[in-house]
Amino acid sequence: MGYKTIASGIIVVFLFGIMAYPLPAEEKTAPQPETTTVSIVGRLTLEPSEKNEQLILHGKDAKTYQIQGELAEQLKSVLSDLGKDNLVSLSGDKDNSYSIFCATGYKADDKGKRIIEAKCIRYYSLKVTKINEARNSDEEMPPAERDIEEEQNARASFVNRAKFQPPPLISQLKGIISAINFRSPIKTIKVTFRDKNKKPVNKNFILSSGTYIAKKEPQSEGMMRVDIESLRKGQEVSVGYSRDELRRRSDALFITIIKE
Repeated sequence: MGYKTIASGIIVVFLFGIMAYPLPAEEKTAPQPETTTVSIVGRLTLEPSEKNEQLILHGKDAKTYQIQGELAEQLKSVLSDLGKDNLVSLSGDKDNSYSIFCATGYKADDKGKRIIEAKCIRYYSLKVTKINEARNSDEEMPPAERDIEEEQNARASFVNRAKFQPPPLISQLKGIISAINFRSPIKTIKVTFRDKNKKPVNKNFILSSGTYIAKKEPQSEGMMRVDIESLRKGQEVSVGYSRDELRRRSDALFITIIKE
């Protein structure tokens, strides 16, 4: 048996977006797991973490990997050069350790009844020792492997904790979309804005199916709801979000496209 780190987020869906009730991180440890050498083909992305962006590989084996080792910075350059349509083949050392990210919230069924939905994804640790190949490809990766047992636990925790959690901190800012990541299991955008000292600041926002996205209707003063694919780099947007200062995470509740 290896060890796992569980980082869970609770997301409550309302008419105009989501409200996030974060759960504290839980760590479980065991004796040092056995390491094996593997070769994996997949797509690189950058995802937000507690301190900075984490390099992730979404494998054709449906598993998700956190990239470790001295080649991580070189792989970030590969991602920068090839863009989101990259495809890489990597060799490295893999053990049984992993982290789990859980998103939990309400979803309406066909009859309008509110049910609890959870999605938990394992992130395995991969220490890359060799880059075998790197090229452009728009090949779709399979859906990320999910942890069904942890999803059951997350739903139970959601019910228990929702009774005692204080309201989340809700904020809003305006800025320019400077980066988009919609291919990973955790969809994010990066928005660049000016702080009170007029200095440029970057902030990552996590998007979910409950994030309400809208833009001005053509030849009208009204607003219309649009899908996530309407978001693009360079747009001026207003973002309403819930803040989790402890885990340095921000969940987008609603996004208004101000200028294309």
